[in-house]
Amino acid sequence: MTARIFSRSIFRWIGFSVVAGAIALFTTDSAVAQVGLSPMVMQSEVNRGQAQGVLTVANPSSEPMRVRMYAEPFTYDRVDGFVILEEDANDLTPYLQFSPREFVVPPGEAQRVRVVGLLPPSLAESEYRAVIFTEALPESLVQGQSTAGIQTRVGSTTYFRRANLSPNFSIVQAQWNKEESQAQLLLGNAGEATARPNVQWQIRQNGEEIASGQSGEMTVIEGSDRIVPLRSIEEEQTVLSPGEYEVMGELVWLFDSQRASQPFSTTLVVQ
Repeated sequence: MTARIFSRSIFRWIGFSVVAGAIALFTTDSAVAQVGLSPMVMQSEVNRGQAQGVLTVANPSSEPMRVRMYAEPFTYDRVDGFVILEEDANDLTPYLQFSPREFVVPPGEAQRVRVVGLLPPSLAESEYRAVIFTEALPESLVQGQSTAGIQTRVGSTTYFRRANLSPNFSIVQAQWNKEESQAQLLLGNAGEATARPNVQWQIRQNGEEIASGQSGEMTVIEGSDRIVPLRSIEEEQTVLSPGEYEVMGELVWLFDSQRASQPFSTTLVVQ
């Protein structure tokens, strides 16, 4: 796998990139219309060099909305989370086709977009991914108005993979972040497919539960890892005194519509 080159400039223009839902941008004069997109995560197996899925673009506003579809490579960084890339060995974007690519959605209606990935046989047996953006295009740009040039986009993370690939999760270690006074887990995925596990955890000492909680679904790219902050379900942050603790629990995730789980137990040292 070649080196991944990260671009920290996610703000490519006046606008905001999101991968977990739609968002409206507001200026001092007016608001830019929202655009809805579902599903937010799309996965499909490659069969005879082809994989496909369907995205639904919704216009909840009272005005017609002109939108276009395009894709960019991405990854999930260990600390920063979602990051757009300049290039990636697992880039799906050169192989994607959209039907339609640019269109108008009437007010209160939705448009289904067929997404097809045509992967040449010369590609390695791997997972390929892209974030597919739906961008609302302004009908006109009026000079001097604060809305000029502002665009809203939402993204769906898309994974097309060869058959028989699967994730392989493990807790690499538990660690104590002194700066944030927070326990963390380093969650690794040594498999060949991306998945989104939920970490259900407990911190125990001498058989007594000190804190518990769950991470919520967190994307872990194949061959990569993520830091999972252990935030207690209690409103106040649990203070851990110096010493040795046991962190135990279960990883739970869905893959190919099948539920999977994996227990874990590791040692946390607080200094």
